[in-house]
Amino acid sequence: MKLPRPTRAPRFSRGFTLPEMLLVVALVAMLAAIAISMYRGQREKAEGVVCITKMKRLGAALNAYLVEYGTWPQEPPDDDITDEQLYAWWMAEMKEFNIQTQDWFSPAHLKRIAEQRKGDGKPAPGNEELGKADDLKIPSFIPTQFPHGPFEPYRYRQPWLVESGDAGGYVLMPDLTVIKQVYLSDMGR
Repeated sequence: MKLPRPTRAPRFSRGFTLPEMLLVVALVAMLAAIAISMYRGQREKAEGVVCITKMKRLGAALNAYLVEYGTWPQEPPDDDITDEQLYAWWMAEMKEFNIQTQDWFSPAHLKRIAEQRKGDGKPAPGNEELGKADDLKIPSFIPTQFPHGPFEPYRYRQPWLVESGDAGGYVLMPDLTVIKQVYLSDMGR
């Protein structure tokens, strides 16, 4: 008795061809590029949210100061005061209203300082350095100066806080709304 001979399957499974592999690699690279750009955008949005939150906390504390003392915090009258001393005074003045030193610094500002330090071979800034280290004495958020009086900060619809430098350009208004500044250079002019 003869046994049936097994038939061979056709040889179609030789693997991927070079064009197929290149197509797969190109698709994976495109998807990775899209994912990375989306991640960067989300991170920048998150930093903006942190910045706005810090500004609103500072605004609420400034409002509490107005209610408590009946006037805007009056800066020291000394004409010889340096910027570093002035901002140290602001940071100390607002501690009573639960504003910590790190609340005065935006994430974009700290990121820029970290990049500068990385180029110099120094470690990224820590919370204990804020307000003390030479490159961290001037905060991100600069308060506006107002004359003495309970209604002066509300009178002219002038911003209470302005984010300094190229960190992001947010402005805190008296009603505690935060507005993003738009510069002509950002508009392509």
